[in-house]
Amino acid sequence: MQIYIADASAQDRERVGQLLHEAFPDAVLEVADTAELDAARRLQEVSIQLIEADGIDALYQRILDTAVAIHHADFGSIQVFHPELGEAGELHLLRYYGLSGNAANLWGCITPASGTICALALGTKQRVMAPDLDAYDLELGPGQRDLYAQAGIRAAQSTPLLSRSGTLLGMLSTHWREPYNPPERELRALDILARLSADLIERTKAEAVLRDSEARLQRQTVELKAERARLAALVTDVTAATREVENLARFPGENPNPVLRVSHEGRLLYANAASAPVLAEWRRAVGQRVPEFWQGIVARALTAEAPISLDVSVQAQTFAFLVVPIGGTDYVNVYAHDITKRVRSEQALRGSEARYRTLFESIDEGFCVIEMLFDAEDRPIDYRFLEANPVFERQSGFAIKEGVRMRQIAPNHETHWFEIYGRVAKTGEPVRFQNHAEAFDRYYDLYAFRVGEPEQRRVGVLFTDITKRKKAEADLRRYAAELEAVNQANRVLLQEVNHRVKNSLTAILGLIFAEERRLTRETMPCFRSSTGQLELAEGTVPSAVPGPCEDHDPATHVHCLVALRNLRDRLGSLAGVHTLLSANAWHPLPVDELVDTVVHAAASTLAEPANLTLEITGSRVVVSPEQAHHLALVISELTTNTLKHGCSEAGAHIQVDIGLENGDVRLVYRNQGPAYPEPVVAGDGYSVGLDIVDKLVRHSLRGTWTISNEGGPVTEIRFPADSQLK
Repeated sequence: MQIYIADASAQDRERVGQLLHEAFPDAVLEVADTAELDAARRLQEVSIQLIEADGIDALYQRILDTAVAIHHADFGSIQVFHPELGEAGELHLLRYYGLSGNAANLWGCITPASGTICALALGTKQRVMAPDLDAYDLELGPGQRDLYAQAGIRAAQSTPLLSRSGTLLGMLSTHWREPYNPPERELRALDILARLSADLIERTKAEAVLRDSEARLQRQTVELKAERARLAALVTDVTAATREVENLARFPGENPNPVLRVSHEGRLLYANAASAPVLAEWRRAVGQRVPEFWQGIVARALTAEAPISLDVSVQAQTFAFLVVPIGGTDYVNVYAHDITKRVRSEQALRGSEARYRTLFESIDEGFCVIEMLFDAEDRPIDYRFLEANPVFERQSGFAIKEGVRMRQIAPNHETHWFEIYGRVAKTGEPVRFQNHAEAFDRYYDLYAFRVGEPEQRRVGVLFTDITKRKKAEADLRRYAAELEAVNQANRVLLQEVNHRVKNSLTAILGLIFAEERRLTRETMPCFRSSTGQLELAEGTVPSAVPGPCEDHDPATHVHCLVALRNLRDRLGSLAGVHTLLSANAWHPLPVDELVDTVVHAAASTLAEPANLTLEITGSRVVVSPEQAHHLALVISELTTNTLKHGCSEAGAHIQVDIGLENGDVRLVYRNQGPAYPEPVVAGDGYSVGLDIVDKLVRHSLRGTWTISNEGGPVTEIRFPADSQLK
């Protein structure tokens, strides 16, 4: 058994899969395309409906409805093929959908020469497609394109319904108002429907023939019994019997059935023309003795003075023989009647019963036939079990004996069971439903349909115990509710944490900014700002400066201010990353979005914003929130370094290439500023910023990094991708 799980996240599929595996350990779980699942569901429904459809007419309508639904068609038709009509057979319209009455009349009878699309399919016994009748070059008959246009048909297809031996049974066509070329999955579904429809139509016709044969057999049996009773009555009355035999013997040559006369010695005295197959089988002629077996039959009839009947195969035919002794004589008359069709019908019936019994005993589903019981007001009150297959007890949870009533097994069985089955017995309309039986604490998936004649009020029930599945569904719903409650609590907690962190960072940045402004006012005569880097002004010596730097020289005082600004920038980057992660609910982040946010946030901190261009290339890579936090600080340091040292008069150009290589995230950062000094490229003399980058990459991201000069400073960073995000 396979269970399909529609598109879902990997985490959800894993959780659902665990619960389903507990309920169905042998199931195969697959993620299926929604359209294919819908087509498969429709085919499954129509296959069940076709099995129980009331006659061929109902089959045609169900087939057509399903074909139109699968193809999303505006029109549809189904035709039956009559090979006995015309020179090459004719297609007769049985059911149609969407067509006008005039169009249905025009296309009511189709021959291979009609020049329609279905006529082309009739001639080739293959599907004919016309995705666009205005553009598609088909050899249609005179005026057919105009007829299609008048009917509003722009695209069409016709699929022959063939038996497994290749015999044409009919034609299934769908049409569209606009150009349409059905996708492969729709054609596959239509082929399955055509195959299923052809099999079921052929089987239904065969069953109809079999029913007719059974009816004829019953009539022949009744007639034969009546004939035998009449002959027996004639024999008891010797005078009347002799007179009747003499009457029968007057015109034996005109009898279409074999008539023979055999003496007490076993010699063949007479045989009419219809007896030729019997004589050929016996290899005898008039005047010769009949085979020894028949001599014994003749002797027994004469001794008993009573007729003897027996069925005997003669060449490819089967005859019912009646050996009648003629009173007052020493011979018998032998009358034969061809019962070949009856015998073959009986054999076919026995074969059908054997196949039914094999299916009945081998299916995994429980099956039973019940007889509905009604009260005086024709209300269903109980039902009696007539038969059940071997797995009934395992699927139902209780054992039955033939004839036992449901109220005897479960006196408090819910009334809705009787109402549903009673409605099926009365109307003949099958029903599929699921219900819970309190007496057995089980859930069932059931399909109920009427069997036999309406007055018998019998119902067949095909069912499966789905208790484990229902409990698994309940567990899933309970788990989903619990999970939603936990998620809601986590969301509230996360919002509170994000709010407090944001407030704390804002407060810290406010304190740093206030201290920075104080130092800036007091050291203004001692520096100038050209590129955002503080420098001492030539020829100036600041007066004593009160505060924490009053014991330092002017350069030291300025360095304090620079350090505060660097700390402010780094905290600002950290706050920006926190805001980005909070907005994304701390879910994994795409690296390109992270780079774009951090680079522009760093640029916004400049006193005089530079003309910045950012180019991001490569593939879309996602990192975990923890990785995003560390990577953002790295990108902030590199961007700050670029904006301080790599800006030209035209501004700064930063290029970032992102990708995945061998399970690692690879990020290459370039700018057009001055090259890295050789000691730095060699790994010596890192600045504070590069030292921070080194520690973040190697320790926090557990990766590696290199710097080089290739048309400008280049920084390449690699770190393992999160295994859950690959």
